[in-house]
Amino acid sequence: MDPIYSTDHDAGNAQYLSDRGVVYTALMKCTLGGPGQTYVLKHKSNRNGRQAFLALDEIFAGDAVTSTKMEFAWQAIRDTKYNGKRKNFDFSAYKGVMDKAFRELEEAGNPQPDATKVSFLVRCIESESLKRIVDGVVTDPLLYKNYHEATLYIARCIAHDRAIDTETKQSRSLMPVSTSTLSTRNYSPEEWKQLSKDQKTND
Repeated sequence: MDPIYSTDHDAGNAQYLSDRGVVYTALMKCTLGGPGQTYVLKHKSNRNGRQAFLALDEIFAGDAVTSTKMEFAWQAIRDTKYNGKRKNFDFSAYKGVMDKAFRELEEAGNPQPDATKVSFLVRCIESESLKRIVDGVVTDPLLYKNYHEATLYIARCIAHDRAIDTETKQSRSLMPVSTSTLSTRNYSPEEWKQLSKDQKTND
């Protein structure tokens, strides 16, 4: 960064004139055919890469853009729900949405503390079978104040919790088994087979 701060940014500096031309060429290649090309072309006559960059920064990273970006990030955090294992939206996908939203808030100058991230993370988990896992996060100070550790804990619990798998299979096959019962314990494969057999007999 030292050369940037020690170099005169004026028309009388030969090195600066050369550099800003190189920057202009690079910006034209990056914006060619896109919405930013118009703003770069305004500085074509003197190939002023510095001014072209500042123009792009004002349009695409200004206050209005930042405000909109933050609004969409908060909307994603509020509206995205996780309802247990699903083929097209598992916990990894849910975490990805939350990660992206929190990252965009940080880039917009509004970073959130880990406790707030964890709070929103567990608040939008709406599966009864996950209640014990959520309680485990909320009641553990080390997890509740560490977003990374909290997501790891939840992912590991989901991966090894047979009750959650059972509830998912049940919802797909529409078997009338109490989800509240399933969520209070882990069935062994043998117990689950017997439970299914008894259910068929009752039907």
